[in-house]
Amino acid sequence: MAAALAVAVGVVMALFARPATGLVVATPADGAVLARPPSSVRLTFGGDVDPDVAHVAVRNGQGTGVAAGSPQVEDDSVELPVMIRQSGYYQVAYHVRLVNHGDLTGQLAFRVTSAAPAAGPELSSDSSTHIHSGGLDPLTMVVLGANVVALAIIGGKTIRRRTRAAGAIERARRTPS
Repeated sequence: MAAALAVAVGVVMALFARPATGLVVATPADGAVLARPPSSVRLTFGGDVDPDVAHVAVRNGQGTGVAAGSPQVEDDSVELPVMIRQSGYYQVAYHVRLVNHGDLTGQLAFRVTSAAPAAGPELSSDSSTHIHSGGLDPLTMVVLGANVVALAIIGGKTIRRRTRAAGAIERARRTPS
């Protein structure tokens, strides 16, 4: 029974498993040195992005966020408007869920060599991290359920064998030699 369950789980995983594709293009690119600050950071992935699970943060060398709005999702890309007012190093961190591919996280950095104060919206002083609950996808639920069933079967067989072995030992003790 356990072998049949293992084969069934393997078949389900093979049918639904697709290789996750990662970040394809970042603008600005990782390690880029820019003479002027960008007005936004755009990340393009190898699959469509779930707009409910798309998070991008850009911070300067002191850890201050420089977002000038919310991330905008369009098909396979996420764009975050930024307001960079000083030269220095900037780090981009992202967490996205690609439709039918799973979650991706990563980070990259770029450097701005000169940044003149620009007119525009004021930066938000909110430096909190966006928290969400992603839930479990159907394939994960099937695999978890199969694991629970397999563990219950293995546990039941182990208990039954120990009970039989204990009974055999007790009978052997009672039988005169």
